[in-house]
Amino acid sequence: MNIRIFLLILIAIFKLSACRVVIDVVSTANNTNDRLSIKPSISFSQKRLPAKNTIVVDETITYQTIIGWGGAMTEAASFVWSLLLPELQQEVIDAYFSPRGLSYSLCRITMGSPDFALNKYNCDNHTGDYELKHFNIDRDRRYVLPFVKRAQETNKNLEFFFSPWSPPGWMKKNGDMNKSIFPDGLINSTEIYKSWALYFSKFITAYNKEGVKFWGFTVQNEPEANVPYPCPRISLDHPNVKMIIYDSNRDRMTPWVDAILSDTETSKYISGVAFHWYSFDDDHHYVRKLQEKFPTKFFYNSEACHLEGVKINDYSRGQDYGLDIIKGLLNFSSGWVDWNIILDPNGGPCHSYLRVDAPIIADYVKQQLYYQVMYFYLGHFTKFVPAGSVRIKVETNPRDGVYVVAFKRVIDGAVVLIVLNSSDVVFDFQIKDMDITEVAPASVPPSGITTFVWKK
Repeated sequence: MNIRIFLLILIAIFKLSACRVVIDVVSTANNTNDRLSIKPSISFSQKRLPAKNTIVVDETITYQTIIGWGGAMTEAASFVWSLLLPELQQEVIDAYFSPRGLSYSLCRITMGSPDFALNKYNCDNHTGDYELKHFNIDRDRRYVLPFVKRAQETNKNLEFFFSPWSPPGWMKKNGDMNKSIFPDGLINSTEIYKSWALYFSKFITAYNKEGVKFWGFTVQNEPEANVPYPCPRISLDHPNVKMIIYDSNRDRMTPWVDAILSDTETSKYISGVAFHWYSFDDDHHYVRKLQEKFPTKFFYNSEACHLEGVKINDYSRGQDYGLDIIKGLLNFSSGWVDWNIILDPNGGPCHSYLRVDAPIIADYVKQQLYYQVMYFYLGHFTKFVPAGSVRIKVETNPRDGVYVVAFKRVIDGAVVLIVLNSSDVVFDFQIKDMDITEVAPASVPPSGITTFVWKK
């Protein structure tokens, strides 16, 4: 062969190779050591095979924008974190809030005590203090605020929303912070209603003074509680803080959300809808139908956890998280926020009977951290799909146990494809980007999840 022709062939091969779009691959799989593990990259380098499973990504068709991912910084979580050695405290902060970790961007704080606290508390326990002259957040300064501020140091763009579990007992018919379900809710009094609205406003102001700005708040956790909405007061005092309704299980959300958002006077104050995963049925279609009816409002998952206590390294719990997140995204959820981000090995502390799981379990006696499979499944979304990313169209051949979702990242233009294979066999397929002629051969292990990222 003529040396000149040989060199031209080499140059052509080099140019072809240089033009290939490379895909980064990260995988987690059962019965392996892969946990958010970087795998060998692949590329768009082959002609499409008609008979093969194909996932087609089309970024010209877009859906919802992601508002964020995160977890709840409850008093329970903050207390457990406070008992760790300084180096382990920093490890937890980095694991959740740094780019090396999950890059959490939206976290939940409770206004007063939730169930996952050392005991019941509120911000003004002085009966009849309607003007809230004794209002304070001193309790949060013990554990919650130090945890929150350390997280802020690592992620300057971290945002927060808050949720109340109950008004102070003196504002309620039963005189107790427990049992907020009707008829044990707020006393039916204009004076009480105004005081409860002021309570929200003062909470936002107090946190602002601590350097913590709230992105939004949900009006009530699990709103079977009988409480009114503090719409006008908050819109006047804190117009940039988003008011979010519902904050309970998907299977019961339709009548609540429909009634509130169909009221034009109330709806104008509402930015979005929060929901929980605890119904455990395949009921994400309720979110889709409501979003289609109220397209100017965002919808997102604000709480999730496994309720049956702690199970170290239970793979199915991670897969449950992944399935719920993808199904939610495919039905127009704009984010997913976990419950306690860290708990002790007993699934607490909690002043009620509940004991639940968390992505990181901390044994503060042994000074040891346990990273649950949920943590790694969360990372397949939170690390690669930052707030502002937009879900894009994806098509695939139907396959039992395989779930697929894709995004366009605004920050760098990258495409992110996430494929969850809950079946017990390998899923082999080819990736087809509508802007690229070639396809990329790929696979996802059985009981695995893989994130693919590429820039064109």
